[in-house]
Amino acid sequence: MEVEVVVVVGNDNYKYKGDDMHERHKLTRKYLMSLTEGLYLVSNLWHNSTQPYFAENVAPINLREKQWDRIKNVNADQRLCNVFKSKKEHTKWREQFNNNIKEDNIRRMMYDNGRLPPSTRPF
Repeated sequence: MEVEVVVVVGNDNYKYKGDDMHERHKLTRKYLMSLTEGLYLVSNLWHNSTQPYFAENVAPINLREKQWDRIKNVNADQRLCNVFKSKKEHTKWREQFNNNIKEDNIRRMMYDNGRLPPSTRPF
């Protein structure tokens, strides 16, 4: 099954297509407890553009309370999170996301320097 995910950053939309699971949801204790063990959970908060505040595989159910404590300790609770099938899928998604941002920045630069006509305005 092909899935299309649209990520909104400011006024920009970035699309990711693939067979890979990617879900955005508010990170609550109830939601964490409902997830399948082994999925890769990533906070939507980042220290910088490369390091999320929280990124771990969903723990076995008997270890979720400790995992929830780690989530709360970095203030990632009650905020959006991303859930992926695996860390590999998250890495692939991040690469695609970063490439889209770079391409958009190049288009903006070309437009600002008069190299693109107004009809091709990238924003």
